[in-house]
Amino acid sequence: MLKTIKSLLMEFIPYELYSDLNTVVDMHVDNSVKEIGIKYLLTKYNIPYTSLGSGTNRLGILIGGYAFKFAYDKAGCIDNRREFKYSRLLYPYAIKVYECFPNGLISVSEYIEVFTEEDFWTYREPMKNILTELSSKYLIGDVGIIKKNLTNWGVRHSEYGDQICILDFAYIYDTSFGTFVCSCDNITMLEYDKTFSKFICPRCSKVHTFEDLRSRITRKLESDEIGDIRDLSYNVTSAMQDVEYVSQYSDIDDDDDDIIENIEKIKEYEEYEKEMEEQKDLFDYHPMYENNDAE
Repeated sequence: MLKTIKSLLMEFIPYELYSDLNTVVDMHVDNSVKEIGIKYLLTKYNIPYTSLGSGTNRLGILIGGYAFKFAYDKAGCIDNRREFKYSRLLYPYAIKVYECFPNGLISVSEYIEVFTEEDFWTYREPMKNILTELSSKYLIGDVGIIKKNLTNWGVRHSEYGDQICILDFAYIYDTSFGTFVCSCDNITMLEYDKTFSKFICPRCSKVHTFEDLRSRITRKLESDEIGDIRDLSYNVTSAMQDVEYVSQYSDIDDDDDDIIENIEKIKEYEEYEKEMEEQKDLFDYHPMYENNDAE
């Protein structure tokens, strides 16, 4: 059985823009400069957009009613890949991630209204229930019930009512990932505190922050744990394409048949990435990039 896939990445991100954005990721400048660069390129290629805000490693942009997350650097690329991998496992407690370039440069997800401060206080108990359920299988950072994480949660409005969900879940790991054990014996698995913002060893009572734990994880370990996300979904090369239906690729989004739920395997793009490593001068530099080689 054939299924018609519509790709928002293929529709809004032309080949040339993709290569220019990869060059921005490789630049040795502050992310504030990269944010300007990404917005400049979107304007240059006549992509209508609204800014959703900047995070540590990614920039949120609203395009065509969907949230596009643009990676600033290699860490941001890993974050996009991770969210794509875990989106199905966490839905409906996390946003749907429909697409992601294989290298993680850009992902596309549903647009959800971010929490207000009033929402944060209103939904504290439902947040606790969600995190309690997820904590049996996963360890997640930056979504604990503290005001610092307010913008990592949102409210999904639908005909079935309002539902809260996690907007940013790049710091999620399966509990089998051995990094999350206490140093007292390198065996005892750490547990969340009551706000799900810190970790406590049930054996020695030592308190750990998520940053402490994450510092143990190398970029290679992260990438290896995610694997090749092209193995998780349909692989298309155009904005509209018929593919052979595969049930496990479509189980979270049967109500949105016109939008791809998956990632894009674009061989041409992968080949071009290699070419760009040797031909950096192909990028049409804006004057703000004049110091792009600074360390």
